[in-house]
Order: sequence, then structure tokens, then C-alpha cells
Amino acid sequence: MIWAFEKAFPEYVNFIDCPDVNASGIRRFTQSPVFGTFLTDYHFGNDYISATRTQKHDFLQLDGQTYTFQTKRVTSLNDTDRYVIPTGVTHHPENWCGDPAGFYRVQNAHDVNKRNLFHYLHPRYLRDLQQQRAFLLLDQTHEGYQTEWLWGWFHYHLERYQIPATQIIYITGNMKSREQYERWCEVQHIRTRMYVVPFPIFERMIYMTALYREKDQGLPPLQTLDEQIQFKTQHLEDIRAFNILQKRLRRHRMWFYKLLSDHDLLRDAIVSMNKFTGHDTRYNGREMTQDDIERLNQNLPLVPPQYFSRDPYLIDFTSDPGEPYQKEMSEDIILRTWVSVISEASFGDDEHTCFISEKTFKNFATCHPFYIMGNRYSLEVLREMGYQTFSPYIDESYDRYSTWERFDAIIESMKRFSLKTPKEKLFGFLGLQEILRENQENLKRNVKQFPSVLADMFKYIGE
Repeated sequence: MIWAFEKAFPEYVNFIDCPDVNASGIRRFTQSPVFGTFLTDYHFGNDYISATRTQKHDFLQLDGQTYTFQTKRVTSLNDTDRYVIPTGVTHHPENWCGDPAGFYRVQNAHDVNKRNLFHYLHPRYLRDLQQQRAFLLLDQTHEGYQTEWLWGWFHYHLERYQIPATQIIYITGNMKSREQYERWCEVQHIRTRMYVVPFPIFERMIYMTALYREKDQGLPPLQTLDEQIQFKTQHLEDIRAFNILQKRLRRHRMWFYKLLSDHDLLRDAIVSMNKFTGHDTRYNGREMTQDDIERLNQNLPLVPPQYFSRDPYLIDFTSDPGEPYQKEMSEDIILRTWVSVISEASFGDDEHTCFISEKTFKNFATCHPFYIMGNRYSLEVLREMGYQTFSPYIDESYDRYSTWERFDAIIESMKRFSLKTPKEKLFGFLGLQEILRENQENLKRNVKQFPSVLADMFKYIGE
């Protein structure tokens, strides 16, 4: 396997001539997260990827098969090389596709004049893609954004640039992407297809964070489930019903906070939330009044007191350092609450996605039951991944409802849970022990799938 780059060590990036930066300040094209993960495992080793090195070649063992491994600059490629061009793509497809050509309505002024991503392909890459010697890996695993126009956009521009669809590998955090794409191809009678891979990269991130927290972060190991039960039993009357950690403002989170306030659910919860100032509150046909915004802002921002004992960056919830929050396991908050309410990155039915981020996988690592305020059928997807959920301790009927009905169902379920006595909550929690332990073990098992994803991709390429 040859991984090709315009700029190799240490950046390992392509599309270097593209000057575009998204509204968040992140470049339109970045290092591929999947390649970065592979490279880390390859160089530093783990239980699932092993490598050997000779004078001429590096060899990689995956799923019982041996593959060669190389990185090359585009200027060093030979005419006989078959290779992969990896690149990360950031945010919504509107931000990284470019050249709308009537496929989508640009939401932000700074995206209007973005050139098509294929415009920035190195000429050597374009030639080899056309001649089926190269594969373009578009890696959106850090996001699950999806849209109904994306598949048509791909095939339109692939024909325009004379690139066979088979030469595109699209890896995304949208766990419904493959079935969506296959269904679209059937309707459109498309026979020559891209290789679409749904992959939950944050599952592995959280497992590795929990495994190496002593070495990498200088923190003690996560508490065991037995230690958590002991703490909750000893402090029974002080354990709050919920933790609801919402950092980056998103419209569905703002509406959820309003509903929590309206139904008096904040008093029995540990909550984080930023001010609404300057943010659009319109969501799925509804809009908050100015009176609502002013009333809610009176108590914002909310920062859990446990964070004040940590590094300063964890205090300022108005900043956006990203990774520190992703790796923060919130173990003090887990100990002091019965249930997590996970506010995922996306929620509405019109988002055409099912994205499971680090927020969900943290609860498997810390043995904590949860509601998931995420896309419709998120619980169903988690079960397909081998996890067990928490009914009847939690009423999970909300998972099958549409957007506003799902909001209401989560709120009503939380209200019923909050009315339970501390002893009832403890008794129910004790009944979940087997499920919580098994979910933690399943997290470990699923991490082993990463080499399988790579091996499948290598087989697809023809290595």
C-alpha cells in the first residue's frame, strides 16, 4: 500500500494549493484522521496492528494478511505505482465540496466562491485517478454531516472530471451512509459505484484515551463500576438524576436547554451550557422569542464546579480547544449522577445522518447509562454495533420518534425518572451491572475492527 502526499512528513496532507479556511478556522482539507490513526498505531504499536521493517520494505500485518506499506511524495511516484490519496474533509459537505452547480444552496457567504475540490487535485493525481491507478480517500470520520444532494454531486463531478466512481473511497462518521448510498444508486440505476465506509472513529479514540490516560495525561485510572456503586451508595441522597454537558452551541442544544428549564429539570442535574448571545435559535420550523433568550441567558453560562479543579482551558466554556474536551472523561460528574443525557452533534431528522461521537462512547468506557439526544434510531444503531441499552431503567421509546416528538419524549421520560426515590434509582442502577460491564467489554472488542476496516480497504484497492 502506497499513501501519497503533496506534503509528507510531518504534515501528511494533500490539496495544499487550496487556500480555503472554514468559518471555524479549520482548513478545508486536512490530514486524514484514518491515516493519522493508522500511522500512530503503525509507529508506536498496539495489540491489533503489527509491523516489521526490512532494508527495502515495511510490512504490515492485518487480519492475518501481510501488506507492504509506504508513504511517498507525489513527485516520487512511479508510473507503475497503485496508491491512495488521503485527505480529511471538514464540517458539512457544503464546506468542502465547492462549486455547487445547482446541487445545494450555500448557507454562508464565505462558501459561495469555493472551487470544486477536484480543481485542486495535483495533475498527476487526476491523471492516475482517470487511469485507475490511484484512489482518492475522502475522510469525514470526525463528522457525520450528510445531505440528500451529496451522492448526485459526486457522480456529476466524477463524470465531469472523467474519474471512475470506483476510484473514490468515502469514509464518514455517518453510520447510515452505506445504506443511504446503495439505496440512492438503486433508484438512479447507478451500477459503477464509490466505496462508501461508515466508521465510528471516536469509538477507538475513547478506548485509547481510557487505556492510556495514566501515561498520556498523568491521570489516575478511571474508577471501576464497583467503585462507582460504592460511591453512589455512600452518598445516596446527594446523587443527582442527570448530567447534561453541552459545550458548543447548536440549535437543538439551545432548544433542549429551554425545554429543560421549562420543565424544571435543571435543578436535579449537573449542567454545562454557553450563553445564547448572537446565535440563531430557529430550528425545524420554530424560533425562540427574545424574552425566552433573555430569560435563559440570566443563568448562563453554566460550568460544572468539578471543572475548576482541572486545567484552565476546561473552565472557559466559551472557547473551543476541541481535543481537550474530547478526551475529558468527566469521571467526577459520572460518580455524582445516575444517568448521562448525551447531547450529540446532530439531532434533526432532516440531517440524513446517524452520527455517534466521543460523547456517547465515553459512557461505555465509564460504565454509565444514558439518554442519547441524537439522531433518530441512534439507539438502534448502537445495538447493531453490539451495545446494550437501558430499558426499562430508562424509557427508550423516544428513539423512534421524529424531531419534536423525540424532544418531548425525552423530556417526559426524564421527568418520570426524576420522580423516582434515591433507593429506586440505586436499585435500578444495580440491575444494570451486567449490561454496563458488557458494554465496556464491547467497546474493547469493537476497537479491533479498525484493522479490519483497513484490511477491507486494502483488499478493495487490490493490494
